[in-house]
Amino acid sequence: MLLSDIIYFGTGSLLYIILLSWLQKWFVINFRSHWGKITVVLILVYLLSILLNGTPMGYKLFVLCRDCIVAGVSGVAVYYLRTLKKPYAIVLSVILVSMYIFWLYKPVIRQMVYARLPELENNSELLLELDEGKTIESILPTLEKYDITYKQAYYPKNASSTILDNYYLLDVPKSKMHRFFGIKKKIRSQASMEWLEVNEAFEVDLDISETIPPGTAALSTVNDPEYTYQWGLRALKIQEMNTFLQESGNQPKKTALVCVLDTGIEREHQDINNNYQSFNTKDDVDGHGHGTHCGGVIAAVSNNAIGTAGISFSNQHIRVTSIQVLGKNGVGSQNTIIDGIIKAADLGADVISLSLGGPSNDSKQRAFEKAIQYANEAGAVVIVAAGNSNTNAKKFAPANAAGVITIAAVDYQLNKASFSNTTSDIKMKLAAPGVNIRSTFIKNSYKDLNGTSMATPFIAGLAGIIKSYRPDITTAELYELLESTAIDTKSPKTIGKLPDAYQVMNKILN
Repeated sequence: MLLSDIIYFGTGSLLYIILLSWLQKWFVINFRSHWGKITVVLILVYLLSILLNGTPMGYKLFVLCRDCIVAGVSGVAVYYLRTLKKPYAIVLSVILVSMYIFWLYKPVIRQMVYARLPELENNSELLLELDEGKTIESILPTLEKYDITYKQAYYPKNASSTILDNYYLLDVPKSKMHRFFGIKKKIRSQASMEWLEVNEAFEVDLDISETIPPGTAALSTVNDPEYTYQWGLRALKIQEMNTFLQESGNQPKKTALVCVLDTGIEREHQDINNNYQSFNTKDDVDGHGHGTHCGGVIAAVSNNAIGTAGISFSNQHIRVTSIQVLGKNGVGSQNTIIDGIIKAADLGADVISLSLGGPSNDSKQRAFEKAIQYANEAGAVVIVAAGNSNTNAKKFAPANAAGVITIAAVDYQLNKASFSNTTSDIKMKLAAPGVNIRSTFIKNSYKDLNGTSMATPFIAGLAGIIKSYRPDITTAELYELLESTAIDTKSPKTIGKLPDAYQVMNKILN
C-alpha cells in the first residue's frame, strides 16, 4: 500500500466523521475554532494525498468529486435521520455505512490489489498460450475491452517441435491494473485459451563475502595464484578428475558449450577471454558482475598464471558463452529467461546454467517447462539454482520445473548453507559449494560471493566436462551418473549429495 493511500484513508476517515458530526449541528461550521483549523489541515493533506497517488489524473478527479458527493449526501441524510423513527434510522445508518465502505474506502481496496501482485515485467504482465491452431484474433474482443495490447513472445528455430510459438505477451494498461485478477479470470474463460500465467520479474543480488575463505597450501597441478582460495574445486575433486583425464589419454569428442543466462559475461576479462565464445556482442558485457562470476566458476582460463582456475585445467573441454537475460540492476523476467533458454537451445548449447529464479506465485509455470523441454530435446542439460530464501525450492521457479537439475549450496564443512533453499521435494537435485566462492568479476577483478547462484555453475561446468565425452547423454542419464557417484553432505535428504568429479569421470571412461 502506498503512503499516499494510507494518508488518504486516514484523513478521509477523519474528515468523514468530523463532517458528519458537524452536519448534525445544522451545518454550523466555525473554521476559526480549534476543530475548524484541524479540519482545514486535514482537507489540505487529503487533497495532497489524492494528488500524489500514482493513478491517472482523470481517476484522481473522479475520486475527489465522488468523495465530495458522498460526504454531502451523507450529511443531508444524517440531517433527516434525526427526524425519522428508529426502524428507518437503522436502515439509513446501514446505507450510510455501506456508502462509506464501498465508495470512500474503495480506492484503498483497489490499491490492495497491487499489494497482492508479484513483481511483474513492465509492459508485459501476462503470458498467454493459445490452443494449437488458434489465433490471437479469437480473443481480441476481450483484449480490446480492457485496452490490452499483445505481441508474439517467442520465435523458436524448430517451431514445429514445440508450442512455444503459440505464446503471446499481454500488456495490461496501468489504468486497468486494479482489475488485474478479474481480467485474468476473463481471459482464462476464453475457449481458445490453453494457459495463462503472470510474467513475473526475478532479481539476483551480490552477496559479497567479508570473511576470508578457507585456503590451503596443498600442491596443485595449476599455477593460478587464486587457486589456493578455490575450496569448491577441491571439495568436488576437480583436481583429481583433471589428473585422471590427463593420465588416461582419453580425448574429448567435442568442446562442450556451456551457456550462462544471467547479467552477461565480461568477455574481455583477462581470465575468461580465451575460453569464451561470442554469438552476440550485446551479451559480451556485464554491468552487474553476477554473470561474470558464474562464467568464471565454469571456465576461467586455467594454468595461465592469472587469477582463478576453471573446471577444465587443460582448457580443452569447455567453452562458455552468455545470453543476457537480466539487466544491469540484476532484474529480469520470466519472459526474458524463457526467451534466453530458447535461444541457447537454438545456438546448440550442451549445458544451460541458470543462477537465477524466484518465488513461484502461480500454481504452475508452464511456459518454463515448455522451454526446458525444448532445450532438453535439442540436447541441452539445464542446471538451475535452488534459491537463497532458506525455504522449500518447490515454491521457486524455475527450480521447481520438470527437466532441470536443481542445485542447493553447502559451506566448506558440507553443511547446508544457511541461506540455501531445501530440495527434498525436487526430483533431480544435487548440492555444490556456495559459500565464499572466489571467481572472476567485472573490470578484470575477482570477488568472493555466496549463493546457490555460485553453486550452480560448478555443476554446469562438470556437466560440460561429461558432455564433452558423452555428447548424447540425456539429463536423466547425466543426473543418475552424478548422483550415483556422489558423496553425502551433512544433510543429504534436505539438499542432496555432493558430486565427486573424479568418480563420475572414472565411471564414464572405464
